[in-house]
Amino acid sequence: MSARLLWMALALAACGAAPAEPPVPREPSAAPADEAPRPALLAEPSPEVVPDAPSVDLGPAIRVPPDVERQIDEAVRSAIARHQIPGAVVAIGRRDGLAFLRAYGLRASDPSPEANDVETIYDLASLTKAVATTTAIGILESRGAIDFDDPVALHLPAFGAHGKEHITIRQLLTHTGGLPAVDPLSAYEGATREESIARILALAPAHPAGARVLYSDLGFIVLGELVAAVSRVPLDELVQREILVPLGMSSSCYRCDPSLLPRIAPTERAVRRGGALIRGDVHDPRAFRLGGVSGNAGLFSSAPDLARFARMMLQGGELDGVRVLPAETVRALVTPVDGRALGWNVRTDAEQRAFRAAHESAMSVSSFGHSGWTGTWMRIDPENDVFALVLSNDVHPDARGDVRPLTVEIERIVSESVERLLPPPAIDLLAGIDVEARGGLPNLRGRRVVLVTHDAARARDGARTLDVLASSSAMTVLRVLAPEHGIGSDREGAIGDARDARTSLPVLGLFGRTRRPTDAMLEGADTVVVDLVDVGVRFYTYASTVHEVLLAAAARPELRVVLLDRPCPLGGAIVEGPSLDPDLVTFINHHPLPLRHGLTLGELARLLDSELSLGLGERLVIVPAEGWDRAATAIDIGERWVPPSPNLPDAETALLYPAAALLEGADVSVGRGTPEPFHLIGAPWMDADRVLAQLALEPPPGVAFESARFTPRAATHRGHACRGIRMRIVDRTLFRASRTGLAIVRAVVSVHADRVDLARVLPLVGSHRVVEGLADGAPLDALVRFAEEDARTFEARRAPFLLYPARAGSGSAP
Repeated sequence: MSARLLWMALALAACGAAPAEPPVPREPSAAPADEAPRPALLAEPSPEVVPDAPSVDLGPAIRVPPDVERQIDEAVRSAIARHQIPGAVVAIGRRDGLAFLRAYGLRASDPSPEANDVETIYDLASLTKAVATTTAIGILESRGAIDFDDPVALHLPAFGAHGKEHITIRQLLTHTGGLPAVDPLSAYEGATREESIARILALAPAHPAGARVLYSDLGFIVLGELVAAVSRVPLDELVQREILVPLGMSSSCYRCDPSLLPRIAPTERAVRRGGALIRGDVHDPRAFRLGGVSGNAGLFSSAPDLARFARMMLQGGELDGVRVLPAETVRALVTPVDGRALGWNVRTDAEQRAFRAAHESAMSVSSFGHSGWTGTWMRIDPENDVFALVLSNDVHPDARGDVRPLTVEIERIVSESVERLLPPPAIDLLAGIDVEARGGLPNLRGRRVVLVTHDAARARDGARTLDVLASSSAMTVLRVLAPEHGIGSDREGAIGDARDARTSLPVLGLFGRTRRPTDAMLEGADTVVVDLVDVGVRFYTYASTVHEVLLAAAARPELRVVLLDRPCPLGGAIVEGPSLDPDLVTFINHHPLPLRHGLTLGELARLLDSELSLGLGERLVIVPAEGWDRAATAIDIGERWVPPSPNLPDAETALLYPAAALLEGADVSVGRGTPEPFHLIGAPWMDADRVLAQLALEPPPGVAFESARFTPRAATHRGHACRGIRMRIVDRTLFRASRTGLAIVRAVVSVHADRVDLARVLPLVGSHRVVEGLADGAPLDALVRFAEEDARTFEARRAPFLLYPARAGSGSAP
């Protein structure tokens, strides 16, 4: 029995009505329509060849390489030949634009053939759940109208029947609310929409909330009604006003205007609709019986429109200067918690490993997506800044098709070529690895190398430095040493030994019991190559690892260190104290440096060699980056952000990190284990209103604060509801991490002197004088003055070691 027929049988048994949808649909996706079950898929290819639609001019966007383009063409044409789909539109892109957009085959074969084109509009089926309903929920949450953890019955009182009063919005979004997957179609017969909704709200749960995952169309129907109740406008009106119009999705609609009918791909002939071919009406049987507007299905769209939606998600909720969702809301929707995201399908680590084992390759574990029963699919990968979508009508004309093999193949193709789909940087810049490779690896040719690196260290074309060097015949890479967070830049805690999946090289951990390279780690090597993405903050441990590498090399006269330099993501013009007192030196605070030192790792290595009298001299080779003005931050440069550690998901978070982290030693959460690390500061005991009032007395410039409630899933106060503050940068030119961080510490200490142990704050603040000022209640300006004195002193210390120029007028003014 085919998978679809098996699902149909399960649904029939569960509901006692025929036909109805499966309780566990594909990926997840929408249910089949109210037609006969699909016959088995035809396996034999068809001799018919349908020409592709004309190519589309994508303008200046990065293009898919020709060999990748051929792979996509072959995959789609094969699916058409095997009758898996009549045709399709495939789009691949990144946050800055489309890299590939092409239509294939037919959009209709019944009653007569119609050639496909990229403007074809498809019934999205359950993709509606993610694109429309989930986004609408996120909009309401971001505006304070609802909370994800609100009981649904708070907004829809009728939902509280049969013990459902405690089921939350979050549980319906994650399909853990306990509602049945579907209900009998016969229950809709003779009922008005209002009567059907009232019956669905009053249904008894299938199992206790939170007990298991059961993909539920009914749960999303309820969510659609919740959106309407809270916003006081119908779901389709809110989606049109708040999502489709702002994003310029002009070909997207519920109950589309008849003028669009020629562009709409038909689905199948509906037995329960008199055998008529469904075209322009929603295919999903429940959404159809609810008038075409429902939380589970009903939206129609085109590939160019959905590409705009995907780009908005990759840009953190904004597109072309129009913000649909706050960045923190986007993170909240797509960040897995206990293996589930809100309204989107994500893969747990185990599921990701299983998918890769079965299908060769996949997008990153941070990717998210959804599909629809009618043959639609989209997956978005923020880690690699890429999205892919396939729109087809695989149910046309007789429900024999199956788009899923094609979507797996498209994901494989994209994941294997993602590093070749890079944006043109806003600044023409080459990192040290690019400079070294361009010259033919002059510093590494013939060398036996131990490489200290991680996944965030990439060449201009997106390839990992590890892959660039390991694939070169000019040198031999013996092994890899990984800093904190491991080779993937995505782990917490002590890092053990492993093997890199792509190169099969052994990876030895330098964050755990061993932090300085040992003789065994360096055995056989004459060169240690370092390429790490640091952020220029005193206590960020990648610099600590470089420090340990230099010490190990200083003790071995035969060993060279080649450091492939790259810009500091926070920029290199601004220096901020406080500086570390010498008696507070530890592995994390490895050298007397200010809070934000503004040095690249190459510059820092030069300073350490001198100030520690290591005597490396010519054995320390720095390969500088080219094209960097040291005033430019990662945001200014505009390159794809590859998170250098799990809690720095974007460049703005990196800017906030040195400010928020000053309190991390205390009994305070700084948002680790939430979608907003270092944007949030709180604790179960914190009086947020008083802290905000204290901050308002001497507000630091360039940053805004508001009260927040959150429950961290990691680190301090894990699993406990916290009250506190949320901060966001409103003017980067005015924002200073030192003043902001000291203002926060001072405000929390002023309000909660009995709860904040300053001895635990001291190591990260780094200055006895500043902490004594905090204890004495010194004004913020006095604390900042101490920090500025430290910064000016360090600027003189660092001046001989700088490698990059700065624009006139840039610098470290407070």
